[in-house]
Amino acid sequence: NDRHIADLLETFPEDKEAILEISKKATILEEENRLKLPKSVLSSQLCL
Repeated sequence: NDRHIADLLETFPEDKEAILEISKKATILEEENRLKLPKSVLSSQLCL
């Protein structure tokens, strides 16, 4: 995902602020979704 963002920044340097903002929101959403998972799912993922 970080690599994708780096590519976007190279392709659209003038949109850097917007791209960073979007990537930040995406990261936050991923974290929130992870926290919403049942504890059993989280612990089973940790055991892998």
